[in-house]
Amino acid sequence: MEGRSLRRAERWRHARAGVVGRMRAPASHDGWAAGGPLVARGPEAAETVDGVRAAATGADGGSGPGASPGRLPERRTPLRDAASARPQGPPVWLRWCLGGLWLLDGLLQLQPPMFGSAVVRGVLQPALAGNPRWADAPLALTIRVFAAYPVLVNAQIAAAQLAIGLSLLLWGRRRAWPFWLSLGWGVLLWPFGQAFGGVLATGASLWTGAPGSAAGYALLTWAAWPLPALSRGPRAEREGASGPPIRAASRALARRRSLIRQALGLVWAVGAALQAQAAFFTSPGLSHLVTAGAAGEPAWLAALLLWMGHAVAGRAALCNAASVALFAACAIGLWTRCWRRPALWLSIGLAGLAWVFGQALGALLSGMATDPNTAPLLVLVALSVWPRRPFRPDALTTEGPPAAAERPRSGREPAARGALRASRPGAAPRRRAGPAARAYPPST
Repeated sequence: MEGRSLRRAERWRHARAGVVGRMRAPASHDGWAAGGPLVARGPEAAETVDGVRAAATGADGGSGPGASPGRLPERRTPLRDAASARPQGPPVWLRWCLGGLWLLDGLLQLQPPMFGSAVVRGVLQPALAGNPRWADAPLALTIRVFAAYPVLVNAQIAAAQLAIGLSLLLWGRRRAWPFWLSLGWGVLLWPFGQAFGGVLATGASLWTGAPGSAAGYALLTWAAWPLPALSRGPRAEREGASGPPIRAASRALARRRSLIRQALGLVWAVGAALQAQAAFFTSPGLSHLVTAGAAGEPAWLAALLLWMGHAVAGRAALCNAASVALFAACAIGLWTRCWRRPALWLSIGLAGLAWVFGQALGALLSGMATDPNTAPLLVLVALSVWPRRPFRPDALTTEGPPAAAERPRSGREPAARGALRASRPGAAPRRRAGPAARAYPPST
């Protein structure tokens, strides 16, 4: 009972000061404020909806000294739509996934077969097949160095990848140098470890991993790169949510996401061009893409790949034509605005199928894998450019009422309109029952 009495006394005090109720008015006219509580202005306040006549006794509707009639101070409105008030940078989970993948690559590089000549015969030399001579030169140099010093070179590669992963997880939130390391290592691995991802070789296909996981790492690093204006912390906060650094960062993020989306569309366009080779329209050529990854895999995965290889062998031309059409549809959808979201869904689905049936789960279960292959990276890149709510710099304001389009409409608005009508000269007061418009006298 004591708490209820205190609340009634507080409402009575607000009514005497001219506060009709804590509600928002749909517009500002006739001396009423549109932002914050409804406050009667002028030397003689309007009659409230409960019949209480409040007298405004000061400049700001209060009783302080030095007040001039008819004016209330500007109220600072609360934060509106705080989620869109600051530009949303790259999601944190994207950096975690990138760092985790580099750690996984480093751990895979520490497998016992990687410290011998088996990695040369099973991983590096098959990548030379079908490439032009000039494209084979960087990888041939790597093979010669690795064959001479297998333990030393493999240990250095594993240490570099583990260091990149740890730096991204520990210092990637506010530092750019881990991303430079990741980007540089991916660019270095593409010619010297993967022979340009096989895009120049005959028989290369996106189903089996073209254009290479190194290119996927570089693209994912670019997508996870932090925004400079948001990674500095206090300085960006001092500039304000709509200051020049934040506006520039939001524009840079929008341009980056657009370029990454176009690059992902280019990957699928290259995949469609590679899949359109004449060899894949024949039964041996298409079935070999699936069954080639069964060697060294567990029995259940090898049986699944062999079954899929026999299934597509009887319909090679139809299946390959469908693959080309789907890859081209992904590219065109990512380059256009209206089909962007369906194209991203299709990209994720095709990448999942490629990882299972074309890349044999990245050969992670064979003991000779150096990375999870290209398909998981394409999925993460597609998720990184997923359409999000656009950044609006005017969504966070420090003063003034909200815009009419953003003002919430609730059940309390009719009471606010009634209070506005009651404030007009010559208008009869209207009584409305409701907790938002009542003013109770203090209980005795």
